[in-house]
Amino acid sequence: MKMQDMSKSAIQESAVEATIVTGCCNVYFFQRRTVMCRTLIFLASFILVLGSVSNAAEIFWSDGDATHNHLWTDPDNWLGGVVPGPGDEAQVLSPEADAGHGPIIRDGMNIKLLGLKNELAGRPGKPELTMTGGKLELTDFVWWGDYDNIEAFWYHSGGTVTVANEFELGWGPGTGGAGTLDMSGGTITAGRLVIPTSSGAYGHFYLRGGTFTVRESGGLRINANGLIDFGEGVLVLEGDERSRIDDFIGAGQITAYGGIGTVLVTYIGGTTKVTAIGSPKATEPYPADEATDVLREVVLGWMPGIYAPPTNGHKLYLSESFRDVNDGVGGMALDANDYTPPQRLDLGTIYYWRIDEINGPPDYTVYQGNVWSFTTEPVGYPVDGANITATASSVGQADFGPEKTIDRSGLDADDLHSTAATDMWLSANEPQGAWIQYELDKVYKLHEMWVWNSNQVFEALFGFGMKDVAVEYSTDGAAWTALAGLPQFTKAPGAAGYAHDTTVDFGGALAKYVRLTATSNWGGVLPQYGLSEVRFFYIPVVAREPSPESGAADVDVNVILGWRAGREAGTHDVYVSADEQAVTDGTAAVATANDASYSPPDLDLASTYYWRVDEVNDAETPAIWQGDVWNFATQEFIVVDDFEDYNDWPPHEIYTTWQDGYENPANGSQVGNLTPPLVETTIVHGGYQSMPLFYSNTGGATYSEAIRTFAAGQDWTKHGIQTLVLYFHGTEGNTGQLYVQINGTKVPYPGDVADLAQSQWKQWNVELGSLGLDLQSVTRLTIGVDGNGAAGTLYVDDIVLYRLAPEPVGQI
Repeated sequence: MKMQDMSKSAIQESAVEATIVTGCCNVYFFQRRTVMCRTLIFLASFILVLGSVSNAAEIFWSDGDATHNHLWTDPDNWLGGVVPGPGDEAQVLSPEADAGHGPIIRDGMNIKLLGLKNELAGRPGKPELTMTGGKLELTDFVWWGDYDNIEAFWYHSGGTVTVANEFELGWGPGTGGAGTLDMSGGTITAGRLVIPTSSGAYGHFYLRGGTFTVRESGGLRINANGLIDFGEGVLVLEGDERSRIDDFIGAGQITAYGGIGTVLVTYIGGTTKVTAIGSPKATEPYPADEATDVLREVVLGWMPGIYAPPTNGHKLYLSESFRDVNDGVGGMALDANDYTPPQRLDLGTIYYWRIDEINGPPDYTVYQGNVWSFTTEPVGYPVDGANITATASSVGQADFGPEKTIDRSGLDADDLHSTAATDMWLSANEPQGAWIQYELDKVYKLHEMWVWNSNQVFEALFGFGMKDVAVEYSTDGAAWTALAGLPQFTKAPGAAGYAHDTTVDFGGALAKYVRLTATSNWGGVLPQYGLSEVRFFYIPVVAREPSPESGAADVDVNVILGWRAGREAGTHDVYVSADEQAVTDGTAAVATANDASYSPPDLDLASTYYWRVDEVNDAETPAIWQGDVWNFATQEFIVVDDFEDYNDWPPHEIYTTWQDGYENPANGSQVGNLTPPLVETTIVHGGYQSMPLFYSNTGGATYSEAIRTFAAGQDWTKHGIQTLVLYFHGTEGNTGQLYVQINGTKVPYPGDVADLAQSQWKQWNVELGSLGLDLQSVTRLTIGVDGNGAAGTLYVDDIVLYRLAPEPVGQI
């Protein structure tokens, strides 16, 4: 085949395999293009070969800074500023406080090492490594979780790892270390896989996806505390390993889907392949088993069994009776793996449910499910004691103040009270009776009040506990209403472990103030009155649990607001505005929503919005419950392209999105490097990657452009967009005039043309309003360089849209 007859795809397929480095007159095939040999390329290759010969060294990961990029290739992340090379052993160690700040290996990174380990006595911690792409070659070993009191995690979702010898998870001479490999994609190939190396350690391998290959026959070893749990991943072993795998399965050291799936083992052509299938039973219930505070309008869901057919594949049992569900009483056939009860469930009720998965014809095997449960939301929720102020008619002494009745002092985790007098309120001598009053932070619809009476050790002798009590409530502290049908307050035992034993029913009364007035106590000896604790419960009629949370930042301008609806709401009045006072006063524009969600139209970038939800029901009193005012801040900019999503594999190469002049002789541009990584990973403005743009307006080329065409037109007039911002980085010797084109309209760079030759990042703000263009449907963005004979290398990064763009510092 002649060179001029080779298609672009043919060159790509043959490129990497056919690189020739013998002299300046040879032809080089690279991944994308065919170019003539240059002495400079040969020299660079020679230097790289020489540079790979070095003395082995231990190089330590040193980055515990949560704000840093954690990239493996960043010298600032390694002790001494040296990235480990082909002859080095990389030590990844992190104290527990720095867990999660381990190295990241991603697309475009090609790393070669002697070894990788966490092995240093006296350095306990939780080191991590995350690999999402790229290539990692170990010419010797991986020892992961390799010393006492080290708990190491490796998260592998993409990329390729090759290990010449052993890949070990867990080792240690004493108490042992722990190594965990969580693999959900990519490939790993090793001579041997050992989980763990020593009996005192443990190793876990979760093979959720991807392929792990063990090259050496008998190279898989799983010791006492080792486990492989299969998901959708594949384990490939050299030789016939079926009997050994069966032994590991029998010992519980190889499982599938957490023990509910089935491990499959095949032997074909000298290779053993281990995979798994999921459970035939229903799994992963929603709500989770034993969940509490579940909405009465819940939608039940589950992961279906692998054999369930699309029609009548599930049978649901749902009841308040465990026995009925357990015994399979009733039940209904379902097609989908979700179910909405036809009526709202009862409050504060435990529901039991079970899903039987039913096989299709001809056998119709039934895989009986587990019995799950959940508890619906309670009738009332406790008012936080921090939102209550307590006052009293008197205090016996300073340590017996009324605040003790709302601050949980004396209560243990099970709400059982102590006998310590300083954990309670006690009045002074009051022959006419005493009162204690509670001011809540706002008006609540009260459900009930729990009472723990005075519980001093002398209670049997003196009986300070309240007996006959009047309860009044008020919304304003001026007009009071007496609560009818009150019980006597029960006498406390004067013993530790005292549970509340009096409940006062408020029946949904509206109150901000509650006053208790005692006219008698249980002793009748001293005119003093005491109380250990009270707790108020309210009915949730106000909108709550906003999404996004109040105070959230960087919120998408297309956000859908959500909340947990008030219990009596029929509809929801939603106020959204950048004017906080207008929302507070209810003068902002209001929208009515039928569901507990609302999508506000056309929010602006870099803006703070205030919102509230009033719950409305004309059949209730009051008809409207005004909500709290929440707020969120929208994102500062919209990304057009930050060049982070490209890699070296089809169809994600950068030149497939940014078209260059490869097949257009008039266009002298080349997008992307000739050899991987195709993107630039060192000269970057933000993130980890930028776009390299090589240009040469020579040899028939009259311009150089990189062109991105959007599948759907972008509206650059929404959200208050004013400015297109892009960052470019020149190279010494660059010539020409930089420009952009928006839908074909050219906008020249207004700064000094010499900026193109500056080896630093420059910010270019393009004020869109001054262009006189219709920007409601932008379908094409072009970055180009004009000028006869202009040539050079340019890097572009972070093309974004702003409402309030940052001013270029010391630039145009």
